[in-house]
Amino acid sequence: MKIFISWSGNASRLVAEALRTWLPTVLAGRVECFVSSQDIRRGERGMEVIAGELQDRDYGIVVLTRDNLNSPWVNFEAGALGKSLGLGKVAPLLVDVSRADVEGPIAQFQSTLLTERDDMRQFVRDLALLVPGLPEATIDTMFGAKWDELDSAVASAGVVAASPKTTRTAESMLEEVLEHVRALAKMPLGASIDEDAQRLFRVDLLAERFGSSTFHYGDAYHGVIDYNPATEAVLINNLARPGGLLWVAISEGEITPF
Repeated sequence: MKIFISWSGNASRLVAEALRTWLPTVLAGRVECFVSSQDIRRGERGMEVIAGELQDRDYGIVVLTRDNLNSPWVNFEAGALGKSLGLGKVAPLLVDVSRADVEGPIAQFQSTLLTERDDMRQFVRDLALLVPGLPEATIDTMFGAKWDELDSAVASAGVVAASPKTTRTAESMLEEVLEHVRALAKMPLGASIDEDAQRLFRVDLLAERFGSSTFHYGDAYHGVIDYNPATEAVLINNLARPGGLLWVAISEGEITPF
């Protein structure tokens, strides 16, 4: 069975990546999980891959945290999964929120409290019913043996999500705005409205997933001009480089809050 795991934001991503390896282990290798941060190869068109996977999967999991409850991206993926799979095959997993916190379209799906052991055990049992040949006793044994691994991963994600935000000066914010304006002035004049819209969508996607579209690189803050989710790289305005524009791997800097 193929499972699509939707996420948005750093904490949600860490939990999704943990589930990607944990679920196949607990379900005896009978499921295959897709997580965009891990399963889009370099050179692939990220949005096309995601669109294809949304249509091709048999089950959908949406990892919800307090930071992404109102995320347009999460709601988009949940809606797409619900449309293609139906209500019974989309499961929100709540990390640091309660069921009462969930509103809007996602509230129609039966949710599971990811930090509650008994709730998660029942979720795994229900999931196993969709995979022929997995006795409940076997599932319970594997769940008991592997629960601590998932619990630790969720705790680690919570620590990351709760990390203090960087305080920025008004001067650094103004400089970022000026850099962004300079960069836009250097963009090709022939760029179409459609290209601009796609670029803005990718930057919005970056902000949804990492909580910001500001990139700290080379001892300076840069407003991201474009984002490539397949290569995990951002386009910034680098005044030290001829032409000004530079693609940089996210791992070489840091996405920081505004």
